[in-house]
Amino acid sequence: MAAVLVARSLGAGCILAVDRIADRLAMAKSLGATDVVLANTAQQALDRREGILALIGGRGADVVVEATGAISAFSEGISLLASGGRYLLVGLWAGQDIRSTFVLA
Repeated sequence: MAAVLVARSLGAGCILAVDRIADRLAMAKSLGATDVVLANTAQQALDRREGILALIGGRGADVVVEATGAISAFSEGISLLASGGRYLLVGLWAGQDIRSTFVLA
């Protein structure tokens, strides 16, 4: 929720919140999210990615904030970045090696 507030205060035009809990998405919308995606509605991350890219115009996000600490969310967030986009990692994984979850070219 803090990321939504900061994005709104900095003048972001599109603020997309993704969560598995509908009540959190309602709160994100009330705090300034322009769009919300219920993570459980897409059967696979690839389907969710395609839906999110459609919402943000297809080019990818300028900034992605990952605050869940889930390895799958990390990889999914990376895949949503536009070329030159910035990734802010807030959630942490204890005892898990993330080096093998993505490759940067």
